[in-house]
Amino acid sequence: TPDGGFVATYSDVTALTEAEAAARERARILQVMMDNLRHGIQLFDADQRLIAANRLAADLTGYPGGLLPHGARLPDLIEAQIGAGAIPLDEATLRARANAIDRAHPARYVRPHHDGRTIEVTSDPTPDGGFVITMADVSALTAAEQAAQHRAAILQAMLDNSRQGIVLFDMGGRVLAANGIAAELNGLPVDVVYAGQRIQDLIRKQAKLGYFQAGEFETSLSLVPEDQPWPVPYSFRRTLGQGRIVEVTTDSVGGVGYIRSYRDISQELQARAELERARDAAEAANKAKSRFLATMSHELRTPLNAVIGFSEAIGADPDPERGKEYIRSIHEAGRHLLSLIDDILDVARAETIGFATTETAVQPIPLIEGAVRVMQATAATAGVMVTATLPPTLPPVRADELRLRQVLLNLLSNAVKFTPQGGQVTVSAEAEPASGLVLRVTDSGIGISPDDIPRAFEPFTQLDSSLSRRFPGSGLGLYLSRALAEAQGATLTLESVPGAGTTAILRFPQSRLLASIAA
Repeated sequence: TPDGGFVATYSDVTALTEAEAAARERARILQVMMDNLRHGIQLFDADQRLIAANRLAADLTGYPGGLLPHGARLPDLIEAQIGAGAIPLDEATLRARANAIDRAHPARYVRPHHDGRTIEVTSDPTPDGGFVITMADVSALTAAEQAAQHRAAILQAMLDNSRQGIVLFDMGGRVLAANGIAAELNGLPVDVVYAGQRIQDLIRKQAKLGYFQAGEFETSLSLVPEDQPWPVPYSFRRTLGQGRIVEVTTDSVGGVGYIRSYRDISQELQARAELERARDAAEAANKAKSRFLATMSHELRTPLNAVIGFSEAIGADPDPERGKEYIRSIHEAGRHLLSLIDDILDVARAETIGFATTETAVQPIPLIEGAVRVMQATAATAGVMVTATLPPTLPPVRADELRLRQVLLNLLSNAVKFTPQGGQVTVSAEAEPASGLVLRVTDSGIGISPDDIPRAFEPFTQLDSSLSRRFPGSGLGLYLSRALAEAQGATLTLESVPGAGTTAILRFPQSRLLASIAA
């Protein structure tokens, strides 16, 4: 006091002391909690001074010494980091990044650590104008993300390089993944099929682009109902433009969703068709071989039996007159055998090197009349009349006279063979402005079904193919006649009605005529 004394004041501060102790204990507990967090935390005031931080913050910032000093300003802490080389980035980049952050707004970035770790840093403002910086070691997460991205890239590359279109849908029908060929095989642009697209919307886009034929749009929607599971598995085919055929297969993926694949099977079907054609051709060749053996065994046996039989008769019968008849019969049988062998050689020649023809100016009328005379004796024996109905003149034709005669004789012989007794065979010819020279051999025989006409031109084929055929023959006449006609630039066709006869039509185009039709 002024007079040299003093006043002693006593206050009960028990509550204050207890409150301070409780606050220290609470602060200790909070610090323990902060130090045991898996994130580094720094609290700064409005002046960017450090108020509090945990131990992990020093580690994740790379601050030297292991502890962040309270009261230190953030720019000074950053300079200390730069000086210690805590962040493997150049100083200019670090300072530019630090100055660019507005602490009044949330911010987030990822930076490397000097020991190779990846640190995620977030800055969030506090109500008093300060801010909190939170750091987390995201190395494992970053590595996992990179691995997932790498694996996704590999899987996408596999999808994109697959020869099949593949689309994965979730249970709601939304696209999860797809490759480019899937869009192509669906008639859609590649950028249309992306994650999240509903399959129903894709189908409607296909319809707008004219992808579907009649009735296919409704069918496609019915296979992917929106309010219930899809009726999987199922598969169907769809024909695209330019003859492409796509096989569409849909299946479930273990309750996760659905997978739909698109496969272009055009080449596969084409190869299968070619194999079937090759098989049919092989079977036809085998049947032709069988027909050849059956026909030749039948046709060769008859003249050979005659040769053998009449040869034995000559030895057993000394009568000279009957011997002459036997020799004549042997000669006829030999000529028949020679004719059969010549026909077989002609077939082999037609199927390998083709026929060699010597073309000259052939007068049709004398040639036709000569062929008719040759056949009249044979026809008379069969009770068939053979006649020719010809105009006064016909233009000469460029052809091989010997081969053309062979064609006419084959056609006449065939007509006589299939014409019953009392029937008639007529040869006619005319020059037509549109068709050139046309020769017709018409009979009143048994006729041929229109479906059987193509088979009639096959070698070693008779429409009655049994060994006990009613009409004998090698089955080569029409085949050789067509081959010889085509070798001379002509065409040979048949017109027939069962029971009403057959007409063989031999046409030489105008280019083969040596004089004008008008002349």
